Amino acid sequence: MLADVLTSAASWLGERSLLTYVVPEELMAELRVGQLVAVPYGERLVEGIVWTTSQDEWVELEQGEELRPIHTILDTEPALLGHQMALAQWVADYYVTPLAYVAQMMLPPGLMQRSRAVLRLAANDEQAIDAAMQGGSLQLRALLGLLLTEGTIDVERLKELLGPKRAKAILKEARENELFMQDSQLDAPKAKARVKRVVRLVSRGDALQEWCKRTEEIAQRNALPVPVPVIPDHIMQPKSTGRKGRKAVENPWAIPEAVSATATLTLSRTDKESLRAQHQLAAVDLLLHNTDPNAHWSPNALCKASGMTKAQFDQLLREHILEVVEAELRRDPLMGRTVLPSQPLSLTPDQQHALNCIVGDEYDLRPILLHGVTGSGKTEVYLQSLAAIIAQGKQGIILVPEIALTTQAVLRVAGRFPDRVAIIHSELSTGERYDEWRRIRSGEVDVVIGSRSALFAPLPNLGIIILDEEHEPAYKQSERRPTYHAREVALMLGNILNIPVVLGSATPLLIHSISPSRSTIAWLNYLAVSMLPCLRLR
Repeated sequence: MLADVLTSAASWLGERSLLTYVVPEELMAELRVGQLVAVPYGERLVEGIVWTTSQDEWVELEQGEELRPIHTILDTEPALLGHQMALAQWVADYYVTPLAYVAQMMLPPGLMQRSRAVLRLAANDEQAIDAAMQGGSLQLRALLGLLLTEGTIDVERLKELLGPKRAKAILKEARENELFMQDSQLDAPKAKARVKRVVRLVSRGDALQEWCKRTEEIAQRNALPVPVPVIPDHIMQPKSTGRKGRKAVENPWAIPEAVSATATLTLSRTDKESLRAQHQLAAVDLLLHNTDPNAHWSPNALCKASGMTKAQFDQLLREHILEVVEAELRRDPLMGRTVLPSQPLSLTPDQQHALNCIVGDEYDLRPILLHGVTGSGKTEVYLQSLAAIIAQGKQGIILVPEIALTTQAVLRVAGRFPDRVAIIHSELSTGERYDEWRRIRSGEVDVVIGSRSALFAPLPNLGIIILDEEHEPAYKQSERRPTYHAREVALMLGNILNIPVVLGSATPLLIHSISPSRSTIAWLNYLAVSMLPCLRLR
């Protein structure tokens, strides 16, 4: 079995952007198109995407070439879906861009792993090591001592320590010596799930109720007295500071020493047991009343809030009332923002006609241009179109200009589809984009809203694409490669999947009014329920 793999190392190879590798027998059952794999490239390992597979066992090679096996599968879930790979191929051809650039653009930043060369000892042969320490050069002996201490050393670090020329010489000497071996490793990706140690209840039902009843009895055995300072009958007045022969005046604001003193009580064993029970009950009560699935109690936070000591917390662990587990904490872009739920509004006849043309019986497979002035209700048509698509078991993408992401547009979409919306744009942190990307890929999301990069979200069952304010120049990426226009890419993606593409605007581009364009795009110019304000110049 053979596989064509797209690697970043081959991005400038033109016609040979895909490299062919042999699929080892132990990987045949798991390997799928779109997966991230590690493959050998020269003397190092690089990351790549499985682009195609074939059952062939032979391929025509040039003289001196040989097929090498795939090293390992990095992620069993595909990083790119089939329609994404078809779209990437079109973007690469249409915009004359290396395919690897386009594929990497579709992945969240920080997902790809960097390859690095490391030097290690080939064998732990004491005699060979002693011989090298005695007969080798000073630099070779220093390298050997470093490897004996650290196990491995990064070749790039060695170049930083010794300089490029000296490092090159010592590496050459090391390769000639069979005691050393150069290997290649992939660094862990920068983007990874956020994991934290959290506390959760183990005991449930009757067992927990029985524990609570028993612990409450202990807590109520002895009510602790409130410390009250004892004021003596005779309070000594401060010494007089008046002149001799004159009677000192008492200070009415003087605070008796006994009042300012702290009363100390010695707790009995019963008192300590009562306090322990109260603290443990408070901790369990906090966990029982935690209704937010995204809120977690760490061990330290729970002890601080309930007053428990570490010993009291450990007792609950031993009794299997609580347990400490590692839980993934989602980095939510909407954290701290108030999302108010909203209900569908009644549509006007023009809005209803537009909805029918998008998701109803009047849809004729052409992209739809929804032309309506600001405030005419285009957003409500978008939302109800998305709802209709979701009812069919599909998902949708809605693109908005970057500046619109700071407005109420995102909150309005999130309020209509609570907990089923993902946000993708360039201002998110690496962790936020990674978490959103994984939610989308796993099917936890019905709607993706964002800037032009949201178009490449890995929705497994995409059913509609909406571009709001399609005339905005922000949909064109020209500042970095690959350059593309989100409107053209959206139209092609809709063509690949045979799904509706809605272009909404109050001021459509002039090109849409040209005759050939009018035949390929359904122009809906019905949303006139809102009129622009009348302006009068004086």
